[in-house]
Amino acid sequence: MKSCAFALGVLGVFGTAAASEGALEINQDCVAVGCFAGDDPGFPVTITQGGRYRLTSDLDMQVASPAAHGLEIASPEDSSVDLDFGGFSLDGRGRCTGNPVTSCTSFVNGGLTGISASDGIVVRIHDGTVRGMQGPGLGLTGLAGGSSFENVTVTECNTAGFSFAGIILQAELNSAVRLVNVRASRNRVGGLHIVAPAFVTGATVAGNGGYGLQGGLPGITVRESAFSDNAGFGVTAASAFALGTSSFFNNNANAANPQYSLPNLRDMGGNVCGDGACP
Repeated sequence: MKSCAFALGVLGVFGTAAASEGALEINQDCVAVGCFAGDDPGFPVTITQGGRYRLTSDLDMQVASPAAHGLEIASPEDSSVDLDFGGFSLDGRGRCTGNPVTSCTSFVNGGLTGISASDGIVVRIHDGTVRGMQGPGLGLTGLAGGSSFENVTVTECNTAGFSFAGIILQAELNSAVRLVNVRASRNRVGGLHIVAPAFVTGATVAGNGGYGLQGGLPGITVRESAFSDNAGFGVTAASAFALGTSSFFNNNANAANPQYSLPNLRDMGGNVCGDGACP
């Protein structure tokens, strides 16, 4: 069995990966034989050292047998990993119906968690899509401060119906993370669950079968983001939460219902609920 890791390595006889502007490549062909040193054949692709990685094709987990995680990052603590999807996708083969989601089906030998990571690592994931996982598309805990997620879409994940969001981000104590232009759409339960101080800009959170964004620690700031058609609240958090210039439409079962639940809200202004200002 493969270890829960996401292995970097040196170029050599392992797979077909090659350097591309200093990055190690990950693609469907090399998954079959191991993409670089330390990565065994098949899913998950494992990275065990810090560095830069880049997808050069879509990754289709229909070939996974048995079901497996997609990408696992287990580089040493205090290292950093930059994972560039290059516009490609990781597909666990699950699918959901409804907007908001009402039901999902899982592919029996498909993806479990899309991307996971060990504790204490600075992770940057950007420019791609994770779809159809039985669990979360991104399930990252113990992130080091400075981790960031940019131009990432996670959709139709948690098809197995566990109490997971499509994106789960948890950081080390007092470590902040950043999300820019992240899209969490049509996941079976929640869209985003963040347990860390976080700066969220330009997020689109829509059509999820439960909440849109759930905050678990004080210090989350959301700006210029859109929350629509989520079955639960667009945003919910019990801790201090700052919100500005964001829009809310048709969340919580009906446009006339409260669109968010934020008892400790710092309202930075410019928020719109339906056709008017938020209460």
